[in-house]
Amino acid sequence: MDPLVQFLFVVGVTVAAVFNYFLNLAPGSEPQDFEVLHVGSGVRCDCFLNTLILGGIVALAVVLSSSAFSSRMELYVYSFLSFALVTLAGIIGRLRRHREWQEMEGVLERVLPEDDEGLIGASFDDEDEEDDSWEYYDES
Repeated sequence: MDPLVQFLFVVGVTVAAVFNYFLNLAPGSEPQDFEVLHVGSGVRCDCFLNTLILGGIVALAVVLSSSAFSSRMELYVYSFLSFALVTLAGIIGRLRRHREWQEMEGVLERVLPEDDEGLIGASFDDEDEEDDSWEYYDES
């Protein structure tokens, strides 16, 4: 394989792997976004299938450029490597996101009270009381 093609392969796979990592890190998503049944059921549809999509696209792009490879075995090796590296980067991003969720859940459990027993005597009156302590009078 030509050194220029090897360089382009390495750069392309690296860019796709970094993109897949940050895509699966998804800092704006929360565990509640993936719940499929009623709230609190704990059933989530947050599978690792999303990590495979970009890896498959990159492997397909490598296969489409098959004329750049000298043998079929070389084509298979490079497409498998591209698929594996890009998918692995996505899985690492996904696992990091799950770890961040667990850390946040631990922080919230330490900060928030476990039950509402301490709030039984408290009253939360959000209505504004009218202040009648001053009178309207006419100075004329």
